[in-house]
Amino acid sequence: MTPEQALLRVIHCLDRAHESGFKAKAFARALDVVRSTPTDELAERAHAGTLTDLDGIGSSTATVIADALAGREPAYLAKIEAESQVSITPEGQVYRDALRGDCHLHSTWSDGGAPIEAMAATAMDWPLIVAMMYRESRFDPDVVSWAGARGLMQVLPTTAQRFGISDIDSAEGSIVAGVRMLGWLYAQMDSELTVPDRTWFSLAAYNAGLGHLLDARKLARELGLDPNRWFGNVEHAMLKLSLPEHYRNARHGYVRGIEPVTYVRDVRALYNAYRSMVKS
Repeated sequence: MTPEQALLRVIHCLDRAHESGFKAKAFARALDVVRSTPTDELAERAHAGTLTDLDGIGSSTATVIADALAGREPAYLAKIEAESQVSITPEGQVYRDALRGDCHLHSTWSDGGAPIEAMAATAMDWPLIVAMMYRESRFDPDVVSWAGARGLMQVLPTTAQRFGISDIDSAEGSIVAGVRMLGWLYAQMDSELTVPDRTWFSLAAYNAGLGHLLDARKLARELGLDPNRWFGNVEHAMLKLSLPEHYRNARHGYVRGIEPVTYVRDVRALYNAYRSMVKS
């Protein structure tokens, strides 16, 4: 395992454990330093104990780098790997196989801490995707909405093609298309948002469209609400975009706001329930 591989894996595990963005950012900064520093210099500094003299490398990241250079599995990595594991049932493995490599396929996670390589390596928050799947289709792969959205994740065929999926009628195709779409939406959100709110905003945009979410955040700011918080703030603005006095001034017009508001609440409740089941 190279220092780069070790740091990428630590970042992934931090994200999987929903650790603070600060931790992930620290390891991401160290990753940038490792990528821009010759391996020979890293090895010399590790031997001399001067890795922390490099701007962007602290004591924890230096230890991970030194362990990897010495051919050892970093103790910090082993610890967080064990702590962040999520067990999965045989039934859930079917969906996991479809999700692997695509779940959270976006540029960052943990407040901008993790690079896309780490996200693409392994599917992370699968209970969230399963919660969406149930809310979208009740796990019926053959369901088709009045608007033409299809499959487990209720994605339009044109949207699926945009994300490289042509077989939207298969379970795997629908899941991958939906996850890629969610990942793309997640990447559009401000990196300074908290991890939960970035997720809730992405879910709202998945349901109602990114344009309506942007309108709701703008309206929330105008109403004196917090445009960076979904619950109790932007969700209220979203509801108001069903009213003429507000949607007439919105760039993307009318939206039946109760739908994304209910959708996010339902998915959050299912997500929490699935996570509790996994932990128990």
